[in-house]
Amino acid sequence: GIPLVYPNLDVAGLTARGELPGELTGWAEAAWVMPQRTVAAPSAAQLNSLVQLGTLDEVPDPLPQTVTQDGQPFARWIIGAERELGPVRLSTQWLHGFFTERSSADIRDYGLLSARWSISPTLRVDASGASDLDGWLSDAAVVWLAADALELTLGATHIGGPDTSALGGLSSSSGLRLKGQLIF
Repeated sequence: GIPLVYPNLDVAGLTARGELPGELTGWAEAAWVMPQRTVAAPSAAQLNSLVQLGTLDEVPDPLPQTVTQDGQPFARWIIGAERELGPVRLSTQWLHGFFTERSSADIRDYGLLSARWSISPTLRVDASGASDLDGWLSDAAVVWLAADALELTLGATHIGGPDTSALGGLSSSSGLRLKGQLIF
């Protein structure tokens, strides 16, 4: 009995990529996000059911509302640089606005680092990390290409931090993974 709402986000963006000194490749992406103002509210029938279950004492009047998108435009961007050192590719990025942040007051900054080590043409190790100086995300994986057609990945992700952190709030997504993907 909970209605789902998919509010509109109009986005205009641009991207640029180019060579930097020191054999670095740099890029920047920017987006101007114009969200639709969206308010979520339970129905009186839903709250009445909670009263009947004993979860609530009475149906509040007026019904509570939660603003999920405030309707104020905001900017998101990412800038980064990458360098290859033989079989290792290193990348660093600064992200302003995570995909879960849907209003101008929620926008935070994040630092991201990643490394990819191609041990052989069929075996590589990927590692990455991100932080908003409150929470963190770390990920590592071994990827094997079998018979030039099947990519197998064994990896782990750990996310932590206080629940007030955007990343810490995602800590339940930590885990191990095994993935198979056919390459065409």
